[in-house]
Amino acid sequence: MQTERLVEILSHDLPRHSHSLSAQMVAGIGAATFGVAAIFLGLYGWRDVGFEVLGLPRFVAKITLVVVLVAALWSVARRAAGPIRVTARDLRLLKFVFVTWVVALMAEAFVTPPNDWRHLFMGANNLFCLMAIPTIGLPILIATLAILRQAAPANPWLAGALSGAFSGSVASLIYAVHCPDDSPFFISVWYGLGIAALTILGLIGGRSLLKW
Repeated sequence: MQTERLVEILSHDLPRHSHSLSAQMVAGIGAATFGVAAIFLGLYGWRDVGFEVLGLPRFVAKITLVVVLVAALWSVARRAAGPIRVTARDLRLLKFVFVTWVVALMAEAFVTPPNDWRHLFMGANNLFCLMAIPTIGLPILIATLAILRQAAPANPWLAGALSGAFSGSVASLIYAVHCPDDSPFFISVWYGLGIAALTILGLIGGRSLLKW
């Protein structure tokens, strides 16, 4: 009887805990994101062609792809932050993101000559991109891990890895408004490497900091 009562109490407390955790994550991540965005854009500014870039289809597609990635990773990372394990059902949004990016890559390959592919993959700013995304995302990851230390995630390494991937996607969105390279080829390679670096850092941080 006492066990049944305990389960009932926990089930009633879970939505309240989930709401509190979400609020803490939004506040902490939001503050870190605002801070690093202000510093980065203050130093390097918006795209050099100004707001005319909003009329460029590739730029709009780039921002859309990254926003979709941010939204999907937020959903999964938020789920992994709690005491309930992530299931295959929770990963459906990431599958949708994967399909969206594959479609974007196929469309780019269709509309550009093969001779231009190498240039599109390499871009004009690849090394700066590779350094900028992890640098922008690191404070966001640190803020996220600090919050998750109080959340007792069911799988610490997965929560850390997803937090790193989410931080990298947010950093990519901040960097994207400055980046002169809009091709899905470039985004997949160089943004992907930057996000992967933060994912690995998040995994390491999750395994060492989120154990309970």
